[in-house]
Amino acid sequence: KYDGSVNVKWFGAVGDGVNDDAEAIQGVLDIGGNISISTGTYLVSGTLLIKYNNTKIIGSSGVVIKAKVTDNIDIFPIIKIDGDTTRKYYIDLKNINIVGEIQGIKHQTGIHLSNSAYCNFENVYISDCYVGMDGYSIYNMQFNILQLSGGYLAFRANPKDSNSLAASCTSLNFKQT
Repeated sequence: KYDGSVNVKWFGAVGDGVNDDAEAIQGVLDIGGNISISTGTYLVSGTLLIKYNNTKIIGSSGVVIKAKVTDNIDIFPIIKIDGDTTRKYYIDLKNINIVGEIQGIKHQTGIHLSNSAYCNFENVYISDCYVGMDGYSIYNMQFNILQLSGGYLAFRANPKDSNSLAASCTSLNFKQT
């Protein structure tokens, strides 16, 4: 049994900023575990859904996940961590730049979180999304250098949600551009 990190390029992702890498990246996310993303710009034409607990996604320096927008697609969100009826626990997302396309796309979100806990975001930069990050029923989140810029709303949470958002937050930067 292989217990090391799986690279998205092994599943066909190119990271050239031209080809659509959504299917290849989702193929790795469908397995879960430790996932690595090599330097490059990965275009995605649909939501990347993180399905499993204990999923760690670690990018090399210069990793960009960019929305590939067409006239018929309203990407919402680019990355989704959704526990549905059971919570998603211990998701790590490190060294990733998420870039949206806000022109004409009113509901694009960088990262959507729901029914999730004990997630760690480190060196995550979200730009040009209508909403940088949103969520509900989330708690004990850790943010270490999370920057949201160039969008309409930096963070949107359900105001009726009584769960705390961040148990440990060393750097949360909302930057207006």
